[in-house]
Amino acid sequence: MRRFIFFWFVAGVTTSTDLDQWAQFKSKHGRVYTITQEDRKRFSIFKDNLQKIEYHNAKYEKGEVSYALKITKFADMTWDEFKDFLRNSFGDLLEDNSEKSYESRLEERDEETIVDLPTAVDWNQKGAVTKVKDQGTCGSCWAFSAVGALEAQHLQTNGSLLDLSAQELVDCADATYGNMGCAGGLMDNAFNFVKVKGILTEKEYPYKGISDYCRQKQLCRCCKSG
Repeated sequence: MRRFIFFWFVAGVTTSTDLDQWAQFKSKHGRVYTITQEDRKRFSIFKDNLQKIEYHNAKYEKGEVSYALKITKFADMTWDEFKDFLRNSFGDLLEDNSEKSYESRLEERDEETIVDLPTAVDWNQKGAVTKVKDQGTCGSCWAFSAVGALEAQHLQTNGSLLDLSAQELVDCADATYGNMGCAGGLMDNAFNFVKVKGILTEKEYPYKGISDYCRQKQLCRCCKSG
């Protein structure tokens, strides 16, 4: 027991605040480490991430960066572990298809009329960004990317900001459109689905974070072809 206590408080590196935050983190996110060594390892990673958060937020308070950070359910993971957690086995295939698709479209559009564009656009300032989403363990970043672009476009066209359904894309914009649900997909393929089927709101088709059967609903779709 004395060895265990010595580990936590050695050299005064660990504070009671760190321990309190660690206990709160484990309770909130259901972390149970039955092996003491694993708990120590995760606590060490957690402390490192806390320091990074505090350092970043100090810069935020000074106006040196535009966003603040906070503890999330990934705070006991290293950056490499986090990347591995989100990576899926279809990544290379999707990347290859994506590059070919984009190159083809760039060639087709070379002769189109070129217009002057601003050097930067901040969609937050335009009020065109909905709240931050959590995709969970589902590889649905493609669906969230697609609905984010559609939400901004809907605001520009219709004057209202809607929270659109990423889950409908995961379930319904399936292999027929070149996507694989939680195993990955492409924004362009999602757009092709919306052109044909339209898309429901998040409230009508809420996010579940798993690939499920497509729940066909006879509802008025907020975004339609054209």
